[in-house]
Amino acid sequence: MNTIAIINQKGGVGKTTTTVNLGAALVKRGYKALLVDFDPQANATTHLGYQEKETHYNINGALEDLMDNKDYTDTIRKSVLHHEEGIDVIPCSIELAALEYRMQSSIASEYKLKSLLKIFENDYDYCLIDCQPSLNVLPVNAMTAANHLLIPVQTQGLAVKGLMDLLTTAAGVKTYLNGDLNILGILFTFAEAHTLQTKNVIDAVTANYQDEMHIFKSIIPKAVVGGTTAMTGHSLFYKNGSCLLAQKYMELADEVIELTKTKPMEEL
Repeated sequence: MNTIAIINQKGGVGKTTTTVNLGAALVKRGYKALLVDFDPQANATTHLGYQEKETHYNINGALEDLMDNKDYTDTIRKSVLHHEEGIDVIPCSIELAALEYRMQSSIASEYKLKSLLKIFENDYDYCLIDCQPSLNVLPVNAMTAANHLLIPVQTQGLAVKGLMDLLTTAAGVKTYLNGDLNILGILFTFAEAHTLQTKNVIDAVTANYQDEMHIFKSIIPKAVVGGTTAMTGHSLFYKNGSCLLAQKYMELADEVIELTKTKPMEEL
């Protein structure tokens, strides 16, 4: 299973939109995909139409069982929701924020999510983790559990600010916690065609990092449909599959497939 953490400590860069629509695109390409909401804001959970309090089982309960030395296998498996678009989802709720403090003082705190996701390693082609916009114990757990990091970078404002901190943290995780971790690539989001600001951000990031890591050819445009779709309980592909934004996420999925050299389980 390829486990990809969609991560950036800066908020509002399109992490949840990318997680949901990349997952839907991979399913359309014939892959089995699991989406894990690991952000206490629970945006991925609500994006796919689930209310925080609606689900009895979620990632929070599984983490609590793990830290209480209980059998968490049943809890984490019952947490998986089967969305009508074919994406499987492990939801979360705001209570995940309270668990951060407990996790920080627990033994092997960085490995909690990795332990939970190990149960699914032979069930899916891809696992996508929607991360909290910070560099605290939750994103470090995601990096420890992942094979790859996908970093959305907004092509507006101070987009590059903080990117070095993220890469420094990722390097530390690779050295001390997860030797299998690599940067899958930097993804430009909210791009506005023919604007100087978008061009400047893309040029600056590319110049600084293209020799160290992959820069995705797929560039995600700024589009109203991205925001409105987030309130429908579905991905872009449900009713807007022909729009430019959906096409760009399908191109991103094809790049991810090529970079990870993955064939669908059914073909193996």
